[in-house]
Amino acid sequence: MHNRSSARWHKWALIAGVIVVVLSILIFFQQALHPYNKLRSQADSIARRSAKVTKINGFWWNTRDTSYVTVGGQRSGHAVYVVIKQKNGAVHVVRQSAGTTRNEALSQAWKQLDPQRVLNASLRYQGKKLVWDVAYKTKQGRLGYVTYSFRTGKQVELIKNI
Repeated sequence: MHNRSSARWHKWALIAGVIVVVLSILIFFQQALHPYNKLRSQADSIARRSAKVTKINGFWWNTRDTSYVTVGGQRSGHAVYVVIKQKNGAVHVVRQSAGTTRNEALSQAWKQLDPQRVLNASLRYQGKKLVWDVAYKTKQGRLGYVTYSFRTGKQVELIKNI
């Protein structure tokens, strides 16, 4: 009798331990993603309020030199990118049809560089020009950046083997 109740207690203690570990992991990841989710929520709000974007279908964060967040969406029936400079909140709206899309920049990077993995592709201003930055990892495990002009799609810069 004593062994049976002891076995039950151990079983319930094990189940409770597993639940505590799973909840701890979930809380950890939720906290880790909190700054990203907060930033995304703020960017969505700015895009809706300042740029009158109605449907949002993309979010990218570029922290290469100066931090920019970009929201992709619809405004007055047109696909637009809302590029927000984090430091001062400056908002720039550009029609997606005025230049290359994110998918075009990604395709070009894959074709040109054949990376192991693309880490990020996002918009930023380089001076007064809007550019796509594509961060990638080579098959040798090195980091690289390729930058394409938003307007023309031409390569502006290539940083290899960081």
